[in-house]
Parts: sequence; C-alpha cells; structure tokens
Amino acid sequence: MQPIWKKINLAIAIINLIIGFGISYFLVQLSIQLSNYSIELAAKNEISEIHSTYFYLFLHHQSQLLTSILLIISPIFILKEKRLGWIFSYSCWVILTLNITKTIFFRIIEVTKSNIYPDYWLQIYGGIGFLLSWSVLVLLSTKPIRILNKVNRKSWYLSLGLFLILYLMKQFL
Repeated sequence: MQPIWKKINLAIAIINLIIGFGISYFLVQLSIQLSNYSIELAAKNEISEIHSTYFYLFLHHQSQLLTSILLIISPIFILKEKRLGWIFSYSCWVILTLNITKTIFFRIIEVTKSNIYPDYWLQIYGGIGFLLSWSVLVLLSTKPIRILNKVNRKSWYLSLGLFLILYLMKQFL
C-alpha cells in the first residue's frame, strides 16, 4: 500500500470529525433559536407557553444527531483501519450527499418557478458541499481505501442497512 492512501485515509477521518462536530454545532444553534423563538411568541401571547428544553429540541432532530455522532465516532475506527469506520463513514456520506443534492435541486426549482433572486452565498456553499460530499464518497469507494479498511461484501450490506435506517429515520420521525 502506497503511503499516499494512508494520508488520504487520515484526511477522510479529519473531514469526518470536522463535519460531525459542525453538524452537532448547528443542531445546538438551531435548538437554541427554536427555544428562544417559542419564548418570544409566548411573551407576545401569540401562543401558549411551550415547556420545551434545549435538550428536547436537540433530540428532536434524531437523524441528524445520529449522523453527526457516527461521523464523530468513525475517525477512531478509520485510523485503526477497522471496517466499522468505513461503514459508518460511507453510509453517513451517502445521506449527506443525498440531502445536499435534494437541497440544491429544490433550490433551483424554487428560483425558476417563483422568479425570486437566488441567494448566491447559499448556492456557493451548496456547490462546495456537493463537491466535497461526492469527492469523499468517491475516495471511500476507491479500491486502495477499501483494501486499507478491509471492506468486503458484508461491509457493503451493513453500510446499505445503516443508510436505510438513517434515511427512514429522517423521513418518518
């Protein structure tokens, strides 16, 4: 195995860690904003007071929370060159890629149907996220990375199963 693939494997682990912590950070921020918004509405007597905590709102996004936890855990296994890290990483990146692709696609449709001027920063960040997610998926699918992480047919099935669980969680919860 060439040393470049070990460095690429390390880079994937670092990217997983950064994205995992990033998703967790944005979930916490979203939970705080939702809580503050419900408190403001209750103060204006527009709705009855809602007794929800930050923790409840944080747990309300279970699929995103599980994805971020798996992305934070996967670098440990990837650095140890274990199959489980590849499975966690691959299934999470498939979910992230589908989410980004869906968001970009519906954003294009929204702009063309409603004649609303697009927010270019969102398009730029969406494009960068799209390229990053596809790049990581392609790197995880390359033969040297699969050999390094000892991926076999069972690993593909487990990754598909985890992807389906995360995807169905996102759709139905």
